[in-house]
Amino acid sequence: AAAAAAAAPRTWKGVSAAVEDWGELNTGKRSPSLYALNTKTWQVHQIQGLGGLVNADSSWGQPIWTPDGKGLIAVAWPHKALNFPKTTRRLGIVHCYNRPCGSHYIPYHAPAAAAADRADQQQQGLEVSPVSITEGLLSALSPVFSPDGSKLVFISQEAAAASGVHAATSSLYSLEWSGQPDSSQTPHCIIPTIHKPATPGAFPGLYAYSLHEQGFIDSNTLLITSQWYSQTVILSVGLQDGSVRAVTPTEACKGSWTLQGVVNGLAVATLSAPNHPPQLMIAKLSSSTS
Repeated sequence: AAAAAAAAPRTWKGVSAAVEDWGELNTGKRSPSLYALNTKTWQVHQIQGLGGLVNADSSWGQPIWTPDGKGLIAVAWPHKALNFPKTTRRLGIVHCYNRPCGSHYIPYHAPAAAAADRADQQQQGLEVSPVSITEGLLSALSPVFSPDGSKLVFISQEAAAASGVHAATSSLYSLEWSGQPDSSQTPHCIIPTIHKPATPGAFPGLYAYSLHEQGFIDSNTLLITSQWYSQTVILSVGLQDGSVRAVTPTEACKGSWTLQGVVNGLAVATLSAPNHPPQLMIAKLSSSTS
């Protein structure tokens, strides 16, 4: 009897529907959503309305508060890659920068008022849902506000998403911000896609995948860590005129630099090279830093 039982067909009892994950370093992890922490009560609550988006099957991340604190700007990665319509599987996101994504404005409602607000809006036929602010772009990520709150700056991997190339040159965009999203406004391109340096050794294009939230020298000058041929450098970018210049040495023998932040007119960076361990460097800055 024991032998017969052992030889009997095995059955499998499901627990729930299978949900594909992002793979790579996110194997076995659930898709992220957005939460807010009240630092007075230490209560955590989920941001409402994210399921109302057209691509409800999205992973959310990189949230920042709007300058007035009445909303959030966050990035959504659709689980189905819209730029690869024939691909049914969810593609990796950690090492692949050609995944489509978009930035959205999300009205924020405190927990005590959220239920009443939702009930009132349902009576009026309204729905709390994110508003896309980067329509027309396949990629818009790593949003940051300028210190005066007048500009929203973000990176776009448009060239990678459009071509499928994993690490194509990036672009830098900005949006004028007046407190609410403006559907009539289109993102302004500060640094376009550079297909070929103007001359040997010239600016090769932006190869940055995130912006430092404390990277501003002033409201019109932003420091960005980017690849410059065989090394990593820190770039100074003029948000009004699109000027770009390296503020760290571009000779390979000088090592690679990574921005750690800007505060009170000082920039902190790490310098590393094959012949010495990483060093912490501090520099005094101005809007004319060169």
